[in-house]
Amino acid sequence: MLESFLDKNFVSDQTREKQLVKHFSIKKLEPMCQDEYVKIPVDLPWKELEKDVPSAFNKFGWYGMCHRGNSDWNRSKLYGGLGLNYNPDYRFQLPTHAHGLGQPRSIKNVNAKEWVNDLENYDYSNQTDEIQIKGFNTYDDCLGLRVATDVTNYRSFTTIFDKLKRKSIQGRIAEIKAAEHGKNVSENDKEFMWHTDERNEIVSRVLIPIVFDEDYFIEFKNTGTKLYFEPGYAYHWNTYNVHRFNFNYHDKIKNRTCIVLGWSPWLDFDGESWVKNEYCNKIHPTDMVKQGLVI
Repeated sequence: MLESFLDKNFVSDQTREKQLVKHFSIKKLEPMCQDEYVKIPVDLPWKELEKDVPSAFNKFGWYGMCHRGNSDWNRSKLYGGLGLNYNPDYRFQLPTHAHGLGQPRSIKNVNAKEWVNDLENYDYSNQTDEIQIKGFNTYDDCLGLRVATDVTNYRSFTTIFDKLKRKSIQGRIAEIKAAEHGKNVSENDKEFMWHTDERNEIVSRVLIPIVFDEDYFIEFKNTGTKLYFEPGYAYHWNTYNVHRFNFNYHDKIKNRTCIVLGWSPWLDFDGESWVKNEYCNKIHPTDMVKQGLVI
């Protein structure tokens, strides 16, 4: 095994991801599990969590997501919440609970067709320059969001992290305020909800629905599959594939809240140094979920 990599030894012209991938020779791995998504039964105090969601927003705030296509700090009124992780060396002066809710990374406005085309080609050069996209200690430096925020120790939320077996990275409590703002969301607006996240080998996700109903679903662009949540389950899929949240608006729709639990599958961090674990380059993150190695 290679020696650990001290967090203080990163150079500032590349993200942590790029430097650690090179240092530990992290490679792309195909999963044995070919399911489009994995449904995981989880024993949690669901009623307590549901009650603690508005309490957490009242105590710690609510921050709208800043879309990567933005060229300014305009935050969404529809989608937002609280970050579960922050970067103590963050380049921007923001509340710690806002670190996990994006930043402006575009130098121009793009239309919906351009946005989706860039997503499908994993090419954002049409929107952003190299420095903005790959900034050290910015939102794009996903592994920099490595320290737990205060909300993770708040009331029943601690039960979630008690079950997590991997290092928490870049997570959030995510609310969709469709009751207040969904009426004015057009189909063109929803095109900008399509997105990709980080490579699964670097940051994977488990989504834990807390407050939801049949009006909400996750949609996968390549297949058209619509994933509707069921009580008592968490969900995992390859978020590097193009996907989006969606909803069917009506005048009695309720807001939706989920825990977007980000975790590092192959790298462990003790607060000072990074090391690769026994699963690195051997077990795909999806297979880790299936084998009970995550939650």
